Amino acid sequence: WWYRLADPIRGLDAAVRTHALDTLRGEHVGILSWARARGLPLAEPAPHARISDAEELAGALATPRITLGLHTWSHPNLARLDEDEAREEIGRARDWLATHAPHARPWLAFPYGQHAPPALRAAASLGLTRAFRIEGGWMRAAGAPPLESPRLNVPAGLSERGFLLRVS
Repeated sequence: WWYRLADPIRGLDAAVRTHALDTLRGEHVGILSWARARGLPLAEPAPHARISDAEELAGALATPRITLGLHTWSHPNLARLDEDEAREEIGRARDWLATHAPHARPWLAFPYGQHAPPALRAAASLGLTRAFRIEGGWMRAAGAPPLESPRLNVPAGLSERGFLLRVS
């Protein structure tokens, strides 16, 4: 939904993003239904923004030094789900990876970087050992819970030079 609602020049409108993530809980089907009901233009995602298939995933896993972790099954805003809903989203992704990528790490990258106590409890109950949010810098502060580790955000539209500057 993110790329389908974004203007190619201006990106995603902040009010649309907030409504989609908070009110509509980041749930793809509901967001697209809401957008269609309001007549918002929906673009086809560019090739780089499409979901990979199992064959592409297998190819990536054949590459040395690539590891996988979890992101959730349908990419909702976990900060807006209750603990049971979060457990279902995370658990379904974990179970799929256990079958298709048995060397995946028990790590979670929170969709949109958003998390809340119910999602943290769900992740812990499923045996995850690390979870990443967007805010908080590069390194986990001493004593910070491993289920609230920061990660580097690579926003849409970042140039190659911008990426190199971020990781240098």
